[in-house]
Amino acid sequence: MAAVSGNKVPEILSTHPSSETRIHDLNKFMPTAMKYYKPRP
Repeated sequence: MAAVSGNKVPEILSTHPSSETRIHDLNKFMPTAMKYYKPRP
């Protein structure tokens, strides 16, 4: 995600979180998500 983004708008003015924030949040919520993940047999 970070490699694709070009001009950076301050996150407070953006409609989406910065790539760094997205990556951090995804990593933070991954343990919770994995509790509900059921691999296919």
